[in-house]
Amino acid sequence: MLGSFLRNILNSKGYSVQWLPQSLLSDEAARVPISLEFFAGHLMLFQPKPVFVEIGANDGVSNDPVFPFVERFGWTGIMVEPLPLPYAKLSHNYRAFPQVHLVNAAIGATDGETTLYKIKEQAGEYANASQFASFDRKLVASQTAYVKNAADKIEEIQVPCFTLETLLRNYPVGPVDVLITDVEGYDGQILRMIDFRKMRPALIQFEHANMNKAEREATAHLLVQQGYRLFSDQLDTIAYRAPVYLGWAETSRAQEAG
Repeated sequence: MLGSFLRNILNSKGYSVQWLPQSLLSDEAARVPISLEFFAGHLMLFQPKPVFVEIGANDGVSNDPVFPFVERFGWTGIMVEPLPLPYAKLSHNYRAFPQVHLVNAAIGATDGETTLYKIKEQAGEYANASQFASFDRKLVASQTAYVKNAADKIEEIQVPCFTLETLLRNYPVGPVDVLITDVEGYDGQILRMIDFRKMRPALIQFEHANMNKAEREATAHLLVQQGYRLFSDQLDTIAYRAPVYLGWAETSRAQEAG
């Protein structure tokens, strides 16, 4: 009884408590790491060659969830990266994949130019500096866990900017099946740019690590209302709207409809 009471209190605050066998708690490698690749594998049962859009691609390889699918299965899509140095690496890394369109720009609310704030890259220091670029200067300044005295190492640059609609008009790759965003806190705004009557990716992954709770709640609500099911870890949220559900998932949806 007390357990149910505490669970309800925690649930009302957005927390979930789950009992796990000690063998899983003591050995994290024993757990199945739910990630985009599992949902992508299911999607490919029905769409063998998904079309993807990745916003905030960086070099396209480091910790990138799409690269193995481009390399092994020939996925087609668009990769967007606004910073010049990561974009140069991206162009080099994807030189063998002409079916992937590379765009040196940011995605924002309007077409034109916009200001990005980034950590200054210095030889031998801040190897991942390019990962801390954002429209929000305060967010970049807060990355002190990764860059000591981050606020003193910020520079601003002007970069081209497109709306999501303009991007897809300029690069007509066809219906988008997979959308990935990693844009340091701007992910929710990009997802709200989507006109779900025209664009309905089956699979969406966005970074929530730099979103506050209210923003995460609003973004999750938007996607649930559009028929997605969500999974979250410490860094990202995955939203999946399968073309076809199989087995228990189909039964579960039938129960929900009933």
